[in-house]
Amino acid sequence: MSFWRRLCLCLLPLLLLMQGCSKPEDAKISDGQASASYKIAWSHYPTWEIIPYMRSSGILKKWEDKYGVAIELVLINDYVESISSYTSGNFDGVFATNMDAFTIPGAGGIDSEVVLLTSSSNGNDAVVARGYKSIQELKGQKVSLVQFSVSHYLLARALAKHNMQEQDIVSVNASESDIDSVLLASSDPAALVTWNPILSSIKQVPNTQVLFDSASIPGEIVELMVMRTDIPEAPKKAMVGAWYETMQLLQGESRDELLSTMASSSGTTIDEFKAQVETTRVFFSQQEAKQFLHAPAFKQTTSLVYDFCVHHGLFGSADSAIGIALPSGEIVGNAQNTVIRYTDSYL
Repeated sequence: MSFWRRLCLCLLPLLLLMQGCSKPEDAKISDGQASASYKIAWSHYPTWEIIPYMRSSGILKKWEDKYGVAIELVLINDYVESISSYTSGNFDGVFATNMDAFTIPGAGGIDSEVVLLTSSSNGNDAVVARGYKSIQELKGQKVSLVQFSVSHYLLARALAKHNMQEQDIVSVNASESDIDSVLLASSDPAALVTWNPILSSIKQVPNTQVLFDSASIPGEIVELMVMRTDIPEAPKKAMVGAWYETMQLLQGESRDELLSTMASSSGTTIDEFKAQVETTRVFFSQQEAKQFLHAPAFKQTTSLVYDFCVHHGLFGSADSAIGIALPSGEIVGNAQNTVIRYTDSYL
């Protein structure tokens, strides 16, 4: 055995001991005590605009201290990028819709708990057009959308409800950041599918109209927060506690002040933002979220979204399709590959 190899073997126990005694990189010092640190990504959406206030008001800090954790809330302006970053391991949690949680981290094998239900789209997602007055008139026409997102799902449901199929239109993939250019670039007839706050701005474009929106499919597009199943309960409890305490303020005397703050965060006027809130079913309390999770329709709507994902090959092969665990213990999809877990344990 060479001298250098013998030296390395002798030093190895000491190096391991030093590593064990060093402070972990994911720890922060708060009030003289070490707190485990977690990162959660979010993007712009009406309900989620309350997130900066959770921090600035001190509400989140109170819950962090209660559970001995530090939580960093990171705004990512591109919605899909925020979910992809969570899937790649850069974040411990992310705010997303149900379908996007299924098809990005779920399909990527990231075992996630649905820790928090924030809202359900009730008009916040829509098919908007200029020069067309009905879904039927879109036959053979181009429709721009973020492909395989909830916009794609909404379009498929709109077509199905009008006895049409996706093959009846020409789907054009567009990024979230430039989809508004479909209507702004020219005055020609055009159609697109998008969500708020982008939708709110597009509605202001002259001669445009909504042909179909998520109010026609209530409870199918759900906004939520997922966190990795294998991380401790403490950060999950802290986020849920802070969220619902803030939601209580939205129902009280501070409502108008908070709505103004949220409008500023979203980059819209207070009147535009209030209109967005009116097309959102917000879960203001744990009880409302529980009722939604245990409603008889919840399994059916989850199955509709799951079937869309399977039909479009968003899980890959049939063998790689995921399983979605419901609070009742039932599984939608592949029970042998359950990676999305709805739970009411933090409520």
